[in-house]
Amino acid sequence: MVEPISLLFFFTLHLSVVTSAKFTIVNQCNHTVWPASYTTSGTATIATTGFILKPGENSTITVPAKWTGRFWGRTLCTTDSISGNFSCVTGDCGSGNLESLDNQGGSVSVGESLIAGSRPTQWISPSGDFAFGFYKLPNELFLLAIWYVNIQTDAIIWYANGDNPAPKGSRLVLNDSHGLVLTNPQGLELWRSNFTSGTISTGIMNDAGNFQLRDENSVAIWDSFSYPTDTLLPTQVMELNGSLSSREGAFNFSRGRFKLHLQGDGNLVLNLINLPSNYSYDPYYSSDINSDDKNQSNVGQRLIFDKSVLLGSSVFVILTLLGTKRLDNLLENDNYVGNDKMSLEKLVMIVIWCIQEDPSLRPTMKEVLLMLEGIVEVFVPPSPYLYGSVSCN
Repeated sequence: MVEPISLLFFFTLHLSVVTSAKFTIVNQCNHTVWPASYTTSGTATIATTGFILKPGENSTITVPAKWTGRFWGRTLCTTDSISGNFSCVTGDCGSGNLESLDNQGGSVSVGESLIAGSRPTQWISPSGDFAFGFYKLPNELFLLAIWYVNIQTDAIIWYANGDNPAPKGSRLVLNDSHGLVLTNPQGLELWRSNFTSGTISTGIMNDAGNFQLRDENSVAIWDSFSYPTDTLLPTQVMELNGSLSSREGAFNFSRGRFKLHLQGDGNLVLNLINLPSNYSYDPYYSSDINSDDKNQSNVGQRLIFDKSVLLGSSVFVILTLLGTKRLDNLLENDNYVGNDKMSLEKLVMIVIWCIQEDPSLRPTMKEVLLMLEGIVEVFVPPSPYLYGSVSCN
């Protein structure tokens, strides 16, 4: 967790100016600082977006009428001799400690950025449970991701641009028109958040593990929950035509060969995918809610991870039934599934292995594939004392 610090210069000043005004900024630190400004809305601009102040120096800025924007301070700023990129460590007066705004409600201001390999590399949720930013991979590349801060292995629960992790020196910036924009050290765009309309006012890394981009009315116009990768978290909803895809390996985040898909007709299916053609083989599992006229009133509309129900009592009931070989109790009124109890039992056990709290107990996707194909025996899993995510490596 980021250590709280005492700040002399550091602040983020949000301003909306009706008539022109002058502001004098004084550096009372013992080290050089680089004040910055950013226009958040309107057509009016100011003469500079940033400047340098040595200890004791001051600068007066004239702000035109109808200007809306922010001023904030930066320290430890440098220019890369190779790429020419300018970057700063956001901190107090020269100490290099992280500035603690990201612990004050998980809020990220427009204009803030992260640099892969340079502090800070992440934005933290208020509870300290989740981080959003650059996750370092063993191959010295960085994955733009969300992860559990206090879990050492298998902690990633969302990621972007998995086929092309970012090199050291890549930059993630939050701007008002495109939201999150990821560029490589040469400034070429690698990824951006997609939304159809609206202007970003702030970013929020919340305690549910969801990173949101909000407008000036605090309405979320983009969030990571709407673009799941290989994991669903408690309270997360997957809408019709949504899907989860496995990854290639533990540290290979390219799309893997398994896809869990909530089809437009409401059926939930698990398919093996032929890559790169994207052809879906016959599903390993299908809810088949439309196979019987009696089920037409129960057509699925969304998949919801309800922590208190789905992974609470239900999991332990299923575990008990598996342990006593009484899965029939769950199927007595379901003629379709009842015809293939062995396949259902195997699938349930594999799912429970995948949600074990101890990451060392979870199977890899290769092991899951071997289990599904009957090459590897599936044993009754232990009770999963869950910490909250559903994921297969």
